[in-house]
Parts: sequence; structure tokens; C-alpha cells
Amino acid sequence: MRFKMQAAAADSTRAWRRFVKLFAITLVTSLAVIYFLVLVLDPYDSGRMTNLAVSGVVDENPRTANASRGRDPGFNSVVIGNSRGQLLDPKRLSDATGLSFVQLTVPGVGAQEQLTLLRWFIQHHRHIGAVLLVADPVWCTQKLGPPASPFPFWLYSESPFEYSLNMLDTKALDLTWRRTLLWLGLQKEVVPTAIGTMKPVGPGPSGQRPHSISLLRQRKRPVQKSRFRR
Repeated sequence: MRFKMQAAAADSTRAWRRFVKLFAITLVTSLAVIYFLVLVLDPYDSGRMTNLAVSGVVDENPRTANASRGRDPGFNSVVIGNSRGQLLDPKRLSDATGLSFVQLTVPGVGAQEQLTLLRWFIQHHRHIGAVLLVADPVWCTQKLGPPASPFPFWLYSESPFEYSLNMLDTKALDLTWRRTLLWLGLQKEVVPTAIGTMKPVGPGPSGQRPHSISLLRQRKRPVQKSRFRR
């Protein structure tokens, strides 16, 4: 009787160990597959690991959405700044100058974050028409302090390792799913309005960017005289 109880306990221990081993292998494999899919589907449209046919932004947060807009080859000029820069309409600037402006403004950011966005734009454009930097009192300092609010410097970093370390989180997973839906034509692209806020637009055909402010390059407009006063 005692021998049978010991044998049963040994069998139970072996079965538990097999379960724990199988669970660990399944968990690690699942995480590896999910991580690989996130890197391939490129939820922030940064173009680091892959360059899928689908283009567009499904992110309402300009801190991360600007990674996609900042590398859009359809633009050759940029507006950099915080909420004060959002008052500048890139469409009017494009009409007045004949250039194609993109607005990479983020509310509440300082000089360090703005320089990061400017470097990102420069790295992804061989020919630049104009850079409009909306400087305000946050630039009037000799030392760059820590950001007043969290900013994803890793997303604009030159280090692929630093970028990869921050890709497995809930936001990246959510954007990966939404970007897949955008590719299938089931998700609306989020585009900036004239004053920098975000709004969705209807999805276009699979793999194609719908009509938005980013298509200024495809519209031939006569160059108009600027209405801005000195």
C-alpha cells in the first residue's frame, strides 16, 4: 500500500513537471511569435524593420504618430513646435509657398523633443524645402531639462536595439491590430486637421493610403501670394 502511494506521488510529480515544462515552452513560443509579428507589422509605421505596402497612421497620439508622418516622402518641408505651432495650417503654408508642409507639432513638448523630431525628419528626407521651427520661451534656456511629460525618444532613436526593447507592450499590440485592419481596408486612417488635432478618414483600398492631408503632393495648386503679415 505504501509502495503504491509513493508510486502515485512520483507519477503526479512527473506529470506536474511535464505540465510546467509544456506551459513554459508554449508561453515563450507565443511571446516570440507575437513579438515577431509586431516587428514585422510595424505598428508605428517607422519603417525600421520592414516597409509594408500599407501606409498610414492609426494613432491619435502625435508623440508616436509623427514617426510615420516625419518620414513620409510626400513632404519636403516641416513645421516643428508645441501647441503654439499647431496654430499654423500646413495646407495654407503649402499653398502659399509651393512646398509640401507636414506638421510635426506635439502639445507640451520642449526643445529636446522638438530637436528629436527635427532630426527624424532630416534623416528621412534628402531634399528639404523649408524648416519652420516655432520657438517659444521653452527654448530660452542654457540647459535642456527632463521632459515635462513622457516622450518616446526610443521611437526616434538611431539604435535598433533601443527601439526593439520597447515594442512589446499593450499599445504596440493595439496599434498592430489596428494597422492590420487599415491594410485590409477595415480601419480609418487618422490624419491631422488644419490646427494639428486628429480625426479619422474613411479607409481606402487594401494597402493604399486614403485621401488625406498627406496627399497635398498629388494636387497641383497655383502658388498664391502669402496672406501672412510681417
